[in-house]
Amino acid sequence: MKMKDLKNLLKMGGVLIVSAFMAAAMAGCATTAQLDAVQAQVNQAMDKANMAMEEARSAKAMVSDESQKSEAAALKAEEAAARAEESAMRAERAAEKTEAIFMKKMKK
Repeated sequence: MKMKDLKNLLKMGGVLIVSAFMAAAMAGCATTAQLDAVQAQVNQAMDKANMAMEEARSAKAMVSDESQKSEAAALKAEEAAARAEESAMRAERAAEKTEAIFMKKMKK
């Protein structure tokens, strides 16, 4: 669930409370028990929304942490590839020198 959705859910919970009280005031026949039941439902919805918000924050933090680890690993891989390429070039130059020496010795 996205943070925006959670914020909207929290706003809706507040609207639900106000709506419940307005409906009770307009109807004039809502009992205290009915109002308490509506309040309990609203509180339960708010608790669920708050829990979802916390879970979303936790997930976001985990993703951020994993993203940073991935970026660091990618950088290390790029550096290792550059070192490997440099080593391959040195090995190729050494092979060329060795071949040149061998060819020179063969001519003698």
